[in-house]
Amino acid sequence: KKISQKIEAEFPQLGQVKIARRLPDELIIMAFKRNPIAKVKLLDQYFYVDEEGVIISVLRNSQDHLPLIMGVVNVPTSIKIGQTYDAQNLKFGLEIIKEIDKITYLKSLVLSKVNVSNLSRASFMFADGIEIIIGDENIGERLKLLVVVLSRINKELGQLKYIDLRFKEPVIARK
Repeated sequence: KKISQKIEAEFPQLGQVKIARRLPDELIIMAFKRNPIAKVKLLDQYFYVDEEGVIISVLRNSQDHLPLIMGVVNVPTSIKIGQTYDAQNLKFGLEIIKEIDKITYLKSLVLSKVNVSNLSRASFMFADGIEIIIGDENIGERLKLLVVVLSRINKELGQLKYIDLRFKEPVIARK
């Protein structure tokens, strides 16, 4: 266990490191690579984070298509690669990304930003520029409602400013 923990500390891009001993003289090391699902800005620097909130690496190339989580608060005074960042709004932003990824229709759209600065007005934006205000409750149900709304107004998407899903009936604002 100590060796597994040491490897995980030394190589933060790896998770769930397991070591097995095969007698007489063999060690088997199994590890899974952590995959980034978002970018986050902490202490004037951008980092990649995985689905558990583990800081994987410093962002070096902004040409990827990972969403940027904005509005993360309670930033620690120092950031270390490999540490799990446990801020409530970062976790919520990651949850939104994971829920969107479960829905095939939404997965086909390019998610560009998730704003969690105010959880009751949490929102996200697709690459086409439409802001979706989702709030902090019933994410899965609200995303299913979003699919219905988007499929009905598909031809008008370029004319929309935002869709607010926090109410019983979605509010749609045009530009």
